[in-house]
Amino acid sequence: LFLISVGAEIPDTIQSVTVAKKGYGSMAVANSIGSQIINICIGLGMPWAMHNAVGAPVMIDDHASLQIAVLFQAGVVTYSFILFLASALVLRLNKAVLDRRKGYLLAGMYFIVLGAYAATLFTTQPPP
Repeated sequence: LFLISVGAEIPDTIQSVTVAKKGYGSMAVANSIGSQIINICIGLGMPWAMHNAVGAPVMIDDHASLQIAVLFQAGVVTYSFILFLASALVLRLNKAVLDRRKGYLLAGMYFIVLGAYAATLFTTQPPP
């Protein structure tokens, strides 16, 4: 699934880099956030709604994995909030600024979260 998720994000990344290079940093950030919202709402919501519409509820058997994923996602959102908005509020800026240092922090955090999530998932679940 990791390879599929990386492959699905390559077009979004190319779009974000292209508009950021043209000077539209806000559009690049909006694209990254908006694409994830669409992926979650449409990619999960529509199949689940269609499945429930025909009278077959969606069964989620592995609650522990889902809870771990939600906790990691909440941590990522909190980290992003602190990195962008809280720093803008503390420094009394009119808007959040994404500079090279914050870009490196975000890229580094991606690999840290990916490794921690994999380690947590593989150590908490018995093999099939």
